[in-house]
Amino acid sequence: MLQAINGNFTEISLENIQIHPLLVSIVSPKKSDHIKYTMNLFGQQLPVLGNLVNGVFYITDGVVRFEVAKSLGWKTLLCLEINIPDEDVVKKRMTTNQRTQMSYTEMANSAEHLLGIIGKSQGKKRESLGFNDFENNENFGTVGMDRFQLVIYAMNLPIGSSSLRKLMDVKWFEEENPDKKLGLMKGLDDGDFKLDKAYRLLQDRIKKQKNFDNRKLSAKEGRNNLVEYKLYNKSSLVMDEIEDNSIALFIDSHPYMDQREYRNQGDNPHGQEKTKQEYVSNFIMFCEEKKRKLKPGGYLVTILGESYSKGLSRNIISRVVVGLEDNGWEPIDLNVWVKTNQKDTPHPFRNRNTWEGVIVVRKPGGEPYFEEQIKGELDEIDFELGKTSLGDRYVKPTTSDATCITNVFTTSVFNNNELKAIDKDFKHDAPCPTSIYASMIKSYSKPNDWIADGFAGSGTVSIGLTLGRNVIGYDVDPKSIEFCEKRFEKCLEERESFKEVSLMAA
Repeated sequence: MLQAINGNFTEISLENIQIHPLLVSIVSPKKSDHIKYTMNLFGQQLPVLGNLVNGVFYITDGVVRFEVAKSLGWKTLLCLEINIPDEDVVKKRMTTNQRTQMSYTEMANSAEHLLGIIGKSQGKKRESLGFNDFENNENFGTVGMDRFQLVIYAMNLPIGSSSLRKLMDVKWFEEENPDKKLGLMKGLDDGDFKLDKAYRLLQDRIKKQKNFDNRKLSAKEGRNNLVEYKLYNKSSLVMDEIEDNSIALFIDSHPYMDQREYRNQGDNPHGQEKTKQEYVSNFIMFCEEKKRKLKPGGYLVTILGESYSKGLSRNIISRVVVGLEDNGWEPIDLNVWVKTNQKDTPHPFRNRNTWEGVIVVRKPGGEPYFEEQIKGELDEIDFELGKTSLGDRYVKPTTSDATCITNVFTTSVFNNNELKAIDKDFKHDAPCPTSIYASMIKSYSKPNDWIADGFAGSGTVSIGLTLGRNVIGYDVDPKSIEFCEKRFEKCLEERESFKEVSLMAA
C-alpha cells in the first residue's frame, strides 16, 4: 500500500521498489559502509528518486540506499516521484550524480562542524580529539571513536579516523601560526603531496624549531653556567686522573710525523718514529687510552696532516683511519681543513700542500650525539617548504645564513699574534685556528660536558670553556701547560664579564 507523506514524499514498501530497467546494466556495486552506518544510526535522510508506474517505483537515483535498506531489513523507503521520460533516465542519472572532489580544507572545516568543536579554544579542541595522546590510535578524546567514524561516513571521506586527526593538526597549526605557516593546506588542496606527507612535514617543522630553540637555550646556559678546567703536565698516554667513561669528546692534534721537533718532548717522542708503521702504532696506543676515558658513544676528533716532505707516499691519514677502525672505533667523518695562506714549502713531484685532515671517530655504544650546525648566531628562524630535484618536498630554513656547514673548513694559517696577546714570550710551532675547535666542540658535545685535549699545546681547546664545557688538558711541555693556564683563565674572565652584561641586560 502507498501512503503520502509531506505532500511529495511517499513511503513505499520495498516489495514494490525496483531499479529502473535502463540502469540495471550500468549500475555497479559501490562501497556503502558509510551510508549503511548513517542510515542505521539516523534513518533515511534523503528520498530515493524515480518513476511510479502501475504501483511499482522504478529507482533512477538512490540505488545504494535501496540496497542498504534491504540489507538492514527495512520494510519501506521514502520515495520522490519525478516521472522523467525513459529516454532521459540515463542522462539524468549521470548529471545528478556528478560530484566535485572535496578539498582537504573543505574536509577539515566540515569535520569541525560535525565534531561539534567550532568556537572552542585550540586547547579545548585538541583535548576533545585526544591530541594529548596523539599517536595512540585507541584514544580519540572526549569526542570518541564513534563520532569520528560518523564524520567519516557522513562525509564519505577517503581517509580514516587517524588521518582525520592528522588533517586537523595540520589545519590548526597553520591557523595558529599565520606568519609561520608552510602552506601545507594549500599543498594538500593543490595535490602537491598526500596527507601523511603533509603531517610528516609539519612534524619536521616542529622538530627543527625545537632544535633551534634548544640550541639557543644551551648556548645561553653554556655561557652562564659555572665551568672548570684541569691541566696536567704529563703524557696523555696514561690518564689515570680521569674517570673511565666520563669524557664526551677528545679533541686534539697529534704531533705530525717527521715535521717538527717540539720542545721538552723527551726521548723517542711521538712524531719522531722511524717508520710510518711505528708512528701509526703509537698513534693508536694514545687513542686506546682516550677510548677508555670516553663515554660510550663519545667522540674523538683529531687533526692530522700528511708529511710535507714525503707527501702521500706515507698515506698517514688513511693508515690512521684504518688503524682506528681495526682498534674498535666507528669512523664518522674525514673533514678537510684548507689553509688559504700556506707558506711555500719544497714538495718534490707534487703541488704545494694546503690542506690537512680532521678525523672524527666514535666509541661504540651509547646514544650518538650530533648538533646540526647552523651558520650565524640567529635570534629568530623561520621555515618554508623546499623541493628537491626529484620534486620531493622538505622543510628548510628561510634565513639565508642558516645553512648547514660543510665538512670543509677554509681558514688562514694561525696567527701567533693571538698568543702573544696573552704572553708575548710564548711561541708554539703548530697552533690550530679556534674556529675549527669551536665547530667540532659544538657538533659533538653539549654544554656542561667534560671534553679533553691530549696534546694541549697552545690551549686552543680553551674555546670549550667559552662554549660552556669543562676542559681537561695534557701536555709534556711545562711551558705549554703554563701558557694554557693563562689562556684558560682569560676565557673564564671573559665568561664572568659576559654574565655581568647578561644580568644587567635582564
